[in-house]
Amino acid sequence: MRLPGLTLHVPRKKSGKKAAQKFRQAVARIETFTREIDSSNLGDQAVSWAYEAALIKTAVAFEQLMLDCIVAAINNDTATISARTGIAFPKHLTDEVCEYLVTGGGFLDFRGGTASSKRSRATFPTITGYPKRLSKHSTRGRSTG
Repeated sequence: MRLPGLTLHVPRKKSGKKAAQKFRQAVARIETFTREIDSSNLGDQAVSWAYEAALIKTAVAFEQLMLDCIVAAINNDTATISARTGIAFPKHLTDEVCEYLVTGGGFLDFRGGTASSKRSRATFPTITGYPKRLSKHSTRGRSTG
């Protein structure tokens, strides 16, 4: 029996590989933008502000990459966060739930790196091994742009 207006929500899985591809695409667009700045007839202040905008967009893209990778790590294995928090999380969580666990409903705040690093290590102590598992996808031998 199907209830009207009720849809079955299958949790989506984030992918670190897709997150990296999305980041590379964002950086490529930003690089195109900076080349356009260089070839323009903008004044010094306009060029300076345009480069500042490019840096901000790069920082935002990097922040999204980090959040997507952390969400992917949680999504792929909830055992670490379950062990650390003492809450038995189900094997499959939605991206939104994983993101809430990381951000607390706010935004990912690096604050120079130390505040988020301490909070992340406190919540996800073994997540530092995650890049080792991703190392088989390294870009060694391939052009990264």
